[in-house]
Amino acid sequence: MEAKLRQKADAAELERLRKENKHLAEETEILQKGEHRWNHKRVYRIHRELKLNLRIKPRKRLKREKPDELAVAEAPNEVWSMDFMADRPSDGRQFRLLNVLDDCKREGLGIEVDFSLPAERVVRTLNQIIEWRGAPKAIRVDNGPEYISGTLVEWTDKRGIALA
Repeated sequence: MEAKLRQKADAAELERLRKENKHLAEETEILQKGEHRWNHKRVYRIHRELKLNLRIKPRKRLKREKPDELAVAEAPNEVWSMDFMADRPSDGRQFRLLNVLDDCKREGLGIEVDFSLPAERVVRTLNQIIEWRGAPKAIRVDNGPEYISGTLVEWTDKRGIALA
């Protein structure tokens, strides 16, 4: 009988802490310092018996606007796309690939491979492709550091090419 009364008192104490939004670890710490000499296993056991499981808060998600649909190029050299890829051979050194594609024909215009591809190297590769194919009206890129650098932005402004 005495054990049942003690368990009800323990449950009341746990419910009081639960209403204060205390987590299991905090509850255990509080109960160990007080008159109760409870360890974490006992607190957890009583938690389960009383079905006092703490609610798991849902993640806060960023609400993003839907991006504009990608415009489909209707003629060659209208829009090019650039992107980087990376890989690692068995020796562990990472190398990068710069891919330049014509969006209309889905044709690969150039691939530049090296361990380091700074913005100056990207500009040099684009100049070589333009000598061969002519200049596009726009180049579609993501927000990588090579693309948002001042070097590439200056180059596109000077050539009259839009960065999309």
